[in-house]
Amino acid sequence: MCPKTQEEMDYMSKVPYESTVGSLMYAMICTSSNIAHVVEVVRSYMNNLGKEHWMAVKWILRYLRGSTYQALCFGGSNISL
Repeated sequence: MCPKTQEEMDYMSKVPYESTVGSLMYAMICTSSNIAHVVEVVRSYMNNLGKEHWMAVKWILRYLRGSTYQALCFGGSNISL
């Protein structure tokens, strides 16, 4: 891993990374198991954060926002996706 600059460490100290990853883990368990791998990857960087990790978390959030209307619906004999 490349060393972080002081500017990057200051920036990342103001970012709610841990809280956001925790929310992603909750979403992963409760609704979106398809994000399990990427959430585990960003979670593994909690002790060595960089801007690229925060960008990855924001990408996951954008993916979830874009998939809010997708769901599996089961009802009687009519199964729709």
